[in-house]
Amino acid sequence: MNPEPEPYAHPEPDALARGYLELAHALEQYQPGLIDAYYGPALQVAPAPLEELAERADALLAAAEELPKPPDRRDFLTAQLRALRTSLRLLQGEALSLQEEVAGLYDVYPERVSETVFEEALAALEDLLPGSGSLAERDAAFQRRFELPAERLLDLAAPLLAHLRERTAARFGLPEGESFELKLVANEPWGAYNWYLGGYRSRIDFNTDLPLHLHDLPALLAHEAYPGHHSEHALKEAGLYRGQGRAEHALQLINAPECVLSEGVAVWAARMVLAEGETLELLLDLSKRAGLGLERADLEAALALERAARALRGVTPNAALLRHAEGATAAEVQAYLERYRLDPPERARKALEFLDHPNFRSYSFTYSEGARLLEPLLSGPDAEIWFGRLLREALTPGRVRSAQAQAERAQP
Repeated sequence: MNPEPEPYAHPEPDALARGYLELAHALEQYQPGLIDAYYGPALQVAPAPLEELAERADALLAAAEELPKPPDRRDFLTAQLRALRTSLRLLQGEALSLQEEVAGLYDVYPERVSETVFEEALAALEDLLPGSGSLAERDAAFQRRFELPAERLLDLAAPLLAHLRERTAARFGLPEGESFELKLVANEPWGAYNWYLGGYRSRIDFNTDLPLHLHDLPALLAHEAYPGHHSEHALKEAGLYRGQGRAEHALQLINAPECVLSEGVAVWAARMVLAEGETLELLLDLSKRAGLGLERADLEAALALERAARALRGVTPNAALLRHAEGATAAEVQAYLERYRLDPPERARKALEFLDHPNFRSYSFTYSEGARLLEPLLSGPDAEIWFGRLLREALTPGRVRSAQAQAERAQP
């Protein structure tokens, strides 16, 4: 663990930033959990009626749209305030479709993925999974061989985190003194969570309700720590908040456009610092440490399955549309998850718990849409440059779409 950074003076918010911070804190009183992290100056926020908060949001949004420069600050605050305005519309009882909710909160426009895509992915898995029985039974039997004992998780994570940190620092940089704590928890609707605490520190919780598999560990730790959420939050605190004095970046919201890029970055994180062969060698070492007795061929098969299963990323957002746009019952959605994600019943129930949580019912789209939105940038020749920008800059989904459109127009 690194020592905590020295105390520092918080940047003084300008009128627009202070209004944004106070609005979010006032809205948190109606929607607990809306604020995912706050490490800015102390605020005294009195309760206010929703109608008054809506008027304040409209005034702040108009002011943000008139900001002359820098354009990234104008775009960021405008997008975030539109999300807060959407949250207020929902709290005031306005009937929005799930698609309208996702567009208003996250500035992305989801489309349902055809089940044909999933059927093709499942056919590929049929060829890859050994054994007999149904596809779900074969997958469950295969995955059991890779289960990690919960009591060994923190110990096993340490060497992998050290490697990921070294690679992230070399490629993208990290603030001096950054650190985090790992903790095992239970009875949560998610599998893992990064709680950013400010001061370049995080707490990363791993939920032990469901088993964790060895081959998932590199992507999970990269997602939550290096170069994913912890790295992004620490670098933005260093550059945008402390470096540029932009006080709005001392706040992170759970239902806002910033989440789309943050989750997209985290989904791509492992691929930005680990080559496929390197991942295999790391897993072999971890298998020996864990005493699982796995061979190279076992881990190669697990990684091949993981690549094939990426096409199933749209299953959970589809399930959200089924549940909240098409009125499917809990049993119908669970069956859908079991069929197309090959979830055992307990994992499908945990996914349904996430989809039914008021703060997360539309959040599943941040993973799928974030990964899709960033794919052209992070699979191209300038992937490392773009990933570094996403870690440090106040980008928005709209600015990313504009950058992609500009690049397409420039192609011969």
